[in-house]
Amino acid sequence: MKAFRTLLLVACCSAALYPIVARQIAKRRTGERIARLERAPAPRCYALDDAALSLRVQRLGPLLASWETIGGCGAGGATGTGVKWIGRNTTGGLFQAIFMNNFVVIPTSLKPGQGAGGYNEIANLQLGKDFIFDPWNGSWNFSLSVPYLYKHYNDFFGNGPLSNGGIGDVNLFLSRKLGTDNSTTVTVISGIPTGTYTAQYKGTYLTPDEQLGFGRLTGTLQVEHTFDQDWGLAVVGGTAGYRGGKQTDKLLWAIDRPSQHNYRAPSASIYGYAGYFWGPLVPALGLNLTGYSEQDTRGDFGETLDAPVATGALHASIEWSNPYVAVLGGVFIPIALRGMDWHTSATANGDRYLQPWTVAVGISTSPF
Repeated sequence: MKAFRTLLLVACCSAALYPIVARQIAKRRTGERIARLERAPAPRCYALDDAALSLRVQRLGPLLASWETIGGCGAGGATGTGVKWIGRNTTGGLFQAIFMNNFVVIPTSLKPGQGAGGYNEIANLQLGKDFIFDPWNGSWNFSLSVPYLYKHYNDFFGNGPLSNGGIGDVNLFLSRKLGTDNSTTVTVISGIPTGTYTAQYKGTYLTPDEQLGFGRLTGTLQVEHTFDQDWGLAVVGGTAGYRGGKQTDKLLWAIDRPSQHNYRAPSASIYGYAGYFWGPLVPALGLNLTGYSEQDTRGDFGETLDAPVATGALHASIEWSNPYVAVLGGVFIPIALRGMDWHTSATANGDRYLQPWTVAVGISTSPF
């Protein structure tokens, strides 16, 4: 718990310092570029007038899609982890549509039930629109994300494979871009419990990670900054997520309904990515650190799910784009850093270092 609070404090402080640090770095690099141009021979000296600078800001503003796969192999998510869209994406159009298909591989382990491994297929459609509130003259974006999940687990208690599919928890995104070049983005993500959370197999409730939804409202705050470079871009950021807490017998505190009383702990992530501009392609690499305040549990007796409370993940992706269509492929490979709590090793309770990992393919368009 102490380590989680430290991680969360570092993430919040880093987010607060982004704009100040970004301005200082941008000022210093602008000075260095001007100095290089002044020293260059006349034929190679270029000047950026106001029109060119304005066009550059407009082009670089949407370099980063303020969206990423939410949830990985778990239901609903709101943890800010997964394959993230890094690249130019698309510009213009009445709205932006992003479709991301994720194939999550669940390795075998000594865990009961899903320990024989399996896979999750998560198809996610997000529709978003940029708009401006005149009183603040800032750039805003509202998006709606609807996931469809299909989950398959091998050798379910020796009775053959189990599958569970349907609509997951819908997520609403509200983003505000800050700075003269829209380089800092603050996003609030709200998860609506539209996915089923009481599915059963032969009279027994499925485990929380085998369900399609959380059964509770969730919320995530995400702050990130994009550093524009001559060679490409770098992104740093963090998230803090409320994943629903403990389920109750009330939906939205008013409507009676059955519940498993599962518990989902708060989480926090910090991450960094770098993408290189290579013609129409943008290959990118990144690292993600995610921690949970404590172990997720199942039911009233607090049965733990034997999932790690801290992971570190490698992200790799490549994007091809033009102004109208962008395509991205990527992988997200998490490794366990801590076991069931902050005092156990990553391999405690028969777990393995390699956690469920994701291969994703996405397409983005800005029609009309």
